[in-house]
Amino acid sequence: MSNTVTVNVGTAVTASVVVSDNAICDDQSTLLTASAVGGSGTYSSFAWTGTGSAQLSSLIIAAPTFNPDPVAVQTVYVFTVTVTDNLGCSGQTTVSVTVDPLPVAQAVTSAVATVCYGTGTNIQLATTQTGVSYQLRNNTGNVAIGSPVVSTGGAINLPTGNLTSNT
Repeated sequence: MSNTVTVNVGTAVTASVVVSDNAICDDQSTLLTASAVGGSGTYSSFAWTGTGSAQLSSLIIAAPTFNPDPVAVQTVYVFTVTVTDNLGCSGQTTVSVTVDPLPVAQAVTSAVATVCYGTGTNIQLATTQTGVSYQLRNNTGNVAIGSPVVSTGGAINLPTGNLTSNT
């Protein structure tokens, strides 16, 4: 007499994560959205771990929001999510979010305080932060003037273009 036992093996659980924005400033937030395929198809739990997990809105939901604390230097946070199906099978994946510090406000001066109608001047920043882009904007309507200038850490000039009113 022989007995036969059949053991069914399901497919592996494969987890994935989509990040609404994986490069943010420390005053912003981003949504991490986990999903999975395979396994039983019914996923009973999501578990988040990693360097910034204390700053997630929840460690046990599929789509927590990451609200980073202020940082002094660019910081990369790595998150791991483990997705478990209702049979106890799990899969995991990692994702990273880069958080940049807010630029420090800089003192600005005008190369020339009064100019003739239709002429311009430079707005000067004596000190700047390396890697930060500076953009001159008009007070009326917040319109960009000229192109952004990427700083190398020294003084920079932002040309006003030809002016026809006080700014």
